[in-house]
Amino acid sequence: MKKKILSMTLALCLTLGSAAALPQGVFTDNTFITATAETEGLFEYTILDSGSAMITKYNGMADNVTIPETLGGKPVKLIGENAFYKNENIVTVKAPSTLVNISSNAFAYCSKLKKIENLKNSKLTYINNCAFYECGNLQMKKSDFPSSIAHIGALAFYKCPKLEGIDLSNAQTIEGGAFEGCTSLTSIEAPKVTNLGASVFKDCENLQSVTLSKNLKTLTNRMFQGCRKLKNFSIPKFVTSIGDYCLYNCDNYTYIEVPPCVTNIGEYALGWRYFKTSQVTGSEQITDAIYCYEKSRAATEKYVDAGYGYQSFSVIVIDCNHTYEDEVTKEATCTESGVMTHICSQCLDKYTTEIPALGHDWSEWKVTTPATEEKDGVETRTCNRCGEVETRPVAYVPGNVIDKVNFTITEPKVGQEISYMTTSDDPDLVNAWGIIKERRRRGRIYLWYEDETALNNEDTNIFKAGKTYTAVFSIHPVSEKDTFSDKLKVTVNGKPVDDLIINSDYASFSISYTLDNDFIIGDVNGDGVINVADISKVAAHVKGKKLLTEEQQKRADVNGDGKITVTDITKIAAHVKGKKLLS
Repeated sequence: MKKKILSMTLALCLTLGSAAALPQGVFTDNTFITATAETEGLFEYTILDSGSAMITKYNGMADNVTIPETLGGKPVKLIGENAFYKNENIVTVKAPSTLVNISSNAFAYCSKLKKIENLKNSKLTYINNCAFYECGNLQMKKSDFPSSIAHIGALAFYKCPKLEGIDLSNAQTIEGGAFEGCTSLTSIEAPKVTNLGASVFKDCENLQSVTLSKNLKTLTNRMFQGCRKLKNFSIPKFVTSIGDYCLYNCDNYTYIEVPPCVTNIGEYALGWRYFKTSQVTGSEQITDAIYCYEKSRAATEKYVDAGYGYQSFSVIVIDCNHTYEDEVTKEATCTESGVMTHICSQCLDKYTTEIPALGHDWSEWKVTTPATEEKDGVETRTCNRCGEVETRPVAYVPGNVIDKVNFTITEPKVGQEISYMTTSDDPDLVNAWGIIKERRRRGRIYLWYEDETALNNEDTNIFKAGKTYTAVFSIHPVSEKDTFSDKLKVTVNGKPVDDLIINSDYASFSISYTLDNDFIIGDVNGDGVINVADISKVAAHVKGKKLLTEEQQKRADVNGDGKITVTDITKIAAHVKGKKLLS
């Protein structure tokens, strides 16, 4: 009977080995063959449409085989179906770093094969059906495999009793019976697998711990049947179905929890001698019990009531000390509230709370359409969060008609400095000889001096005696709506301005000042003070180096004798030193 079963299994592998029967998603580069087989050395191969080479047969008798990186100038990416089938000589095979796919039955029944070398450095992604079927001496570890493996076909490692491990860190699909009878496997870590076939780990007698994807939905029929040492396995919390005989004869368990999503438990799914002993806090020792959360209770009790097992089971409902994790399931907006869902990470109990609407985050109001005398304007603001625009009307407000402006200025005096003019909405801030205090309705005043001053290149200028200066004024309203009356009256220092030029948006006029020719004896340079500079000028004149002008000589003749001499220098010096002031 046993031989008959094995013969049927092998026939299944050969059938599954054909391209037409490969599971959906399996790498099938060999279905694009367009050329006949070529031979290079001991290898027969085919160049595929994809531009890669596939080994179709090895014709050698060596025990240690190295597969070349290229054949026919193309990278070797596939070991084809039956390429080494029933080769009873090979012990080791060195794979090319370009390898992507090991096809069905590629190494089936290679009874002496111990290791595929260099796999760690390859890009191996697909190990197809029965690829290493009954390779009884295959002695490979997890570290011998690359992390790129994504798919393992049905019965791929069937009855490889010396296989110690495999890297399944990125595997997504492991088909039925893939590791059945791999009795040296002690642990499996497949955190991304979402599709597991039936009997996938059946009769892995030394398998102790298994980690599967938390998103796995189904535990298949006979998945762990006969894994008698399995004890470190928690059913993923999103599993909904546990297949027939899934944990049958896994009698090393002392405790298992059925997660709340489970709605179906198959025949003998949890084994027949399920528990030896179990301890629950606050109670006596319990045997033959299944622990479940409230939500999975119906499925668990149905399983027990059906009598699956030689002994009756007790159903223990676990009181979950909820540990809730928060998840925003609906974002709050400016106008609508959101939803926060709180899900217990243990039993998946959940409840929701409201996230209040955020409210608009408005910008400042901005006039987008100015108001006129005939029509109201429009101003808008925009929500910085959602972009909603809100508008409101702006009523027209007529401006003021300015009919009177009064202000005071400081009139120029000999020796005073003229600093640069500045403008300001507040006339008190104009820092020039000119405005002291303005008396006016809204507006700004500009003031500058012309004629004898040069306010373009020098920081300061000096008002000098005998000169005429013109103060030019330009008056402007601050508000664009304000206008000047055509009967505007302007007074400066209490005196009306006669030559006023009036426009609606500005008015201008000028006032001229002629400074008296009076002078100070000893102030030779006419700067309004008597200092060393005056002494230097008189000395230069006395020495004949630089003569004074007629006006300057009048100022320098301090003793009034009609001559400029050392005596005048002495008197000016005494004044500067404070010994004897000039009268």
